[in-house]
Amino acid sequence: MALLHELLVTFFLVAAGIFGLVGSVGLMKLPNPMARLHAPTKATTLGIGGVLLAQMIHITAINLPFMQKVLGTDTITLTEWWYILPIALFLLLVMEIFKIAKIKLSHEAG
Repeated sequence: MALLHELLVTFFLVAAGIFGLVGSVGLMKLPNPMARLHAPTKATTLGIGGVLLAQMIHITAINLPFMQKVLGTDTITLTEWWYILPIALFLLLVMEIFKIAKIKLSHEAG
């Protein structure tokens, strides 16, 4: 059953990516402005829908107790959170430093 969960999530994410790609190609290739606006909005709506469906399936499979038994998943333990949290906080800190540096460099150049 875990394979079914993974296949469903993968299918919806790949479909969302394809819709995004089709919308981008439509934006570049269609002849008039109205058609160029129509293609990405329709494709993006379907793409976001695919991402949301994949996320809903994934969250359901991980968090609901009866689905955990069906799919053989388990929640993250406190010990595992102690491994994940410092790495995530470090990445957040690095990105904030990059943002501050970018702002300072743009003020010096401008």
